[in-house]
Amino acid sequence: MNGVPFPRGVDGLSVDWLTSVLHSAERLSAPVGVASFRAERIGEGVGMTSYLYRIHLTYEVPASGTVVHADGSAPATVILKFATDDPTTRSMIDSLSLYQREVRFYAELSEGNPFRI
Repeated sequence: MNGVPFPRGVDGLSVDWLTSVLHSAERLSAPVGVASFRAERIGEGVGMTSYLYRIHLTYEVPASGTVVHADGSAPATVILKFATDDPTTRSMIDSLSLYQREVRFYAELSEGNPFRI
């Protein structure tokens, strides 16, 4: 998306990475940046084949800056999904190309979808 490698897990997240991704997605305008975040694991124990996190964001807004995009405010939360590290589950996912199919959906088909993605 922005040339910055996607972290391999929630421990690899940083305010710099989140700021970069939000700027690239035009959800946050410079000089505003992510000041801090809190990761909350969601979907655990319900047949998920990945690790899913809701990331709660707070922002650093310089006195002269504002957060500018379509709805006038930066997102309070974002959802991040990380590949499983369980070898059995990963083998099944890889054999069916599930992660590749999901990436292709977002890259090629999500734009015309009537649901918010």
